[in-house]
Amino acid sequence: MGMDACPHCAEQSIRFTAKIGADPASPACCPVCQGHSYVANKVSTSISVGIILLACTWSVIAALANSALPLYAIIPSAAWFFYRTWQTARLLPIETETVERHRRARKTVTLLAFLLSFFHVKKSARSGLFYNRQNKDRLIARRPAIR
Repeated sequence: MGMDACPHCAEQSIRFTAKIGADPASPACCPVCQGHSYVANKVSTSISVGIILLACTWSVIAALANSALPLYAIIPSAAWFFYRTWQTARLLPIETETVERHRRARKTVTLLAFLLSFFHVKKSARSGLFYNRQNKDRLIARRPAIR
């Protein structure tokens, strides 16, 4: 795998694997100038949409040909599309203060999601929105009296 050019110093110093995982909250760091850079989110979105379109296209071809052979082309073509799109994606520079702001926002959202997970509403016949006083009275009336 080749190296990519840093948008700060133009040195070929950023690894391909660092480029794939680079976003504003965890950017790729240039070992030469210590500058931070990331890839725009639209690249990840276009990869997802492209892979789905490739899978749909090969599925339609398989259905029209009445054969399963075109389905075997989905994984190699998706891998090629993934690699080629990330290889041509452009790194964008980002300042250290912006990186810290994105990290704080990510931590806040993660903490809120964790706290909200404790307030899961159980939707069963006896609780939540589906429970009312009349159902409770019917349930009590059906029980045999214990003497």
